Amino acid sequence: MIGSNEIPLLVCVGGRCPDPGTPGGAVQVVRSYEAGELLRFRCIRSGFEPVPSAPLLCEQKGNNITEWNATLPSCTGENVLEIAKIHSQCLKMFFTVIRTSGQISILAQSICR
Repeated sequence: MIGSNEIPLLVCVGGRCPDPGTPGGAVQVVRSYEAGELLRFRCIRSGFEPVPSAPLLCEQKGNNITEWNATLPSCTGENVLEIAKIHSQCLKMFFTVIRTSGQISILAQSICR
């Protein structure tokens, strides 16, 4: 309406980080990608944990500049020594190291009594 004394509703919009993606074998645990929010990852496979485990923080760096404070973790399983300890009664053990998209997996196969 021309000549109206109405004041339009103003809404403050904070910065928003882009979706950083999700490491293989994980899901995102996040409320939003807004500045100040934390992004955590949970690995799907039992015995696997995100490394590093610290959450990512969406940081406001300046006007219209927001970015995550760290890079994506990778889901990592039990280490080779723990696997060897579990299978110590086995006659033969074979380890295969598989690296895909920056993620390292260890496949342990054994012949046990």
